[in-house]
Amino acid sequence: MENKKVLKHFGLKRDPFMQAHDSGDVYRSRGYRERMEQLFEWAGEGQLCCVIGAIGTGKTTFLDDCEGAASATGELELINLGFPDREKMTVSNTVYPAVCQHLRGLGYTKLSMPRDNQSRHIWLKSLLGRTLADRRFAVVIDEAHRLSAKFLRGLKELTELRFGGGRPLMGIVLSGHPSLLSHLDLNAPDVLARVQVGRKIIEMGLEKAEIQEYLRRRCGRAGNSRVFHYGAAAIMENCARTFLDVNELAWSGMRRGYALEHKQVTGKDVLGGQTLRDKMRHTGVTIEYVAGVAGMSPNVTGDVLAGRYALKTKGKYEERLNEALDGILEGRVEPGIEDAAFGRRKGQLDSEVSEKKKATG
Repeated sequence: MENKKVLKHFGLKRDPFMQAHDSGDVYRSRGYRERMEQLFEWAGEGQLCCVIGAIGTGKTTFLDDCEGAASATGELELINLGFPDREKMTVSNTVYPAVCQHLRGLGYTKLSMPRDNQSRHIWLKSLLGRTLADRRFAVVIDEAHRLSAKFLRGLKELTELRFGGGRPLMGIVLSGHPSLLSHLDLNAPDVLARVQVGRKIIEMGLEKAEIQEYLRRRCGRAGNSRVFHYGAAAIMENCARTFLDVNELAWSGMRRGYALEHKQVTGKDVLGGQTLRDKMRHTGVTIEYVAGVAGMSPNVTGDVLAGRYALKTKGKYEERLNEALDGILEGRVEPGIEDAAFGRRKGQLDSEVSEKKKATG
């Protein structure tokens, strides 16, 4: 029930961070199309390439988009190998049947696949090199970091398929966790060598500079594009590593904002409960910046943050730094104000430095 109250408070008709309802809910960064075009180029040339990224970086969505876009143009056929047990996959029980099923779906209903592996190899070579010479084919395998060494060697042989000494007939796209590269190094170094030539690796990840646009788009689709203050997005740029991290931080920020009856989620809401040093680290501001906003010297600020300030006034300084950071996080202090704030409080800074010198002898 609390979630519904939070959504209603911020003018959202539904959870903006749940699994996408449709293609319009998916955020695609500026480099997204470039990655797709690069994958099409490698796969269409019959190359072996990799798509790597941690959980939550959008690999599955990216591959689905690539499959849909390729199908729409008709220039490249991406064949997704779905198999429940990656460790037991073989070329015989996955690749050949998947190619045959895919082609039947394209209208080749009378297609017949030989039973033995040697005949299948010749059949596939002739089919792709002569019957379907005007088309390009590539096999896509997700969770490739779980593939066996034997299967990986079989894939390498598929990339060597040629008809009459012509171009490679089938591309291979391996997708998985960043550990995929070390898995290839351990189990199929010849496959890794193919990937490393020309650095045929697409790395999926969070483009931090676009988090604000991501939040605006997802929340806008749910009813209110102005849920998050720019300071909240700036905090997430320093804290989040994947879109899943952003979603988690966004929800925790919305809950705190709702509890405090904020109209907009601020950076302070996102960082609720953090220590002074954690706030500094996640806010990403310099000591000079926060010192200027707080009206303190950078030296005193650095000592307070490091826990070296032993005066009775330490608590007062921590309170001022917290207030300054909260002002930055809540958007009450705009970027670029630090110089003016620092200048206005310069007299205080000098006295604080003198006080510290007296205390330390």
